[in-house]
Amino acid sequence: MGVGRKSLKGSFTLEAAMLSGLWLLTVFASLLLILGVHQRIYDTGKAYEAVIRRGTQAVCGTAEETVEQEEFWTAEDKEKIQVTFRNQLEIPFSDLKWIQEGRAERKIIRPVLFIEKVNAAGRLADNLMP
Repeated sequence: MGVGRKSLKGSFTLEAAMLSGLWLLTVFASLLLILGVHQRIYDTGKAYEAVIRRGTQAVCGTAEETVEQEEFWTAEDKEKIQVTFRNQLEIPFSDLKWIQEGRAERKIIRPVLFIEKVNAAGRLADNLMP
């Protein structure tokens, strides 16, 4: 080698070693994001399934006793059913936690009562029209 040239031997290895931490952080953050979004979609689906099941039971009059899971709560009145969930994902770095909350609602529509109201309104309109 010439006197004025510096040796670049091993420089790529050193740069790759310095960037490997950044690559690992990116990979693990992406995996955590994918797992968190998957869990959120799964919990939201379960909440909507519970709302639909409870709404069907309310319309049919079958009050079936169901065992609720720890992360789901159901609020029910005569007009609507509401299922909420709260999930906590543990992030294995510095005791971080990702708290996910969601809610699913459904208004109870009783078809027979609705049809009776529509028919009554039609009869009232017919009586008022000369």
